[in-house]
Amino acid sequence: MKHLCRLFIFFCFVIMTAGISSCGNNQNDAQKAVLENGSKLGAAIVDSSIAQWNKEIALNPKSAQAYSGRGAFKYAKGDKQGAIEDFTKAIQIDPNSITAHSGRGAARFTVGDITGAIGDFINAARLSFFSRSGNG
Repeated sequence: MKHLCRLFIFFCFVIMTAGISSCGNNQNDAQKAVLENGSKLGAAIVDSSIAQWNKEIALNPKSAQAYSGRGAFKYAKGDKQGAIEDFTKAIQIDPNSITAHSGRGAARFTVGDITGAIGDFINAARLSFFSRSGNG
């Protein structure tokens, strides 16, 4: 978590520096620089987070939370199939994981597996209902 906070602070610093250094430049150039730097930093944060989840999985290969966490960052990176695989592994470890079912549903939806996505969303909703009502 400290690592992510440091990256966020660095990101803020990059944006401020880009804004200050471009005061005399065209506004479009400044916006472009900020977006490019933000995009690079965002990708670095996602890659760093995936690496952290890889370490967690190596230490605890039966952690549904670790697979769901890595799946979420793979999804953010654009690796939809990798996300589906991680969410599926999380579901195999913990079939009652609402996060894994809803995450896999979102990833399946984006790759065009509408039937699979609907099934996952239904399972997530069912699990959520039973966990809140005490009927599970």
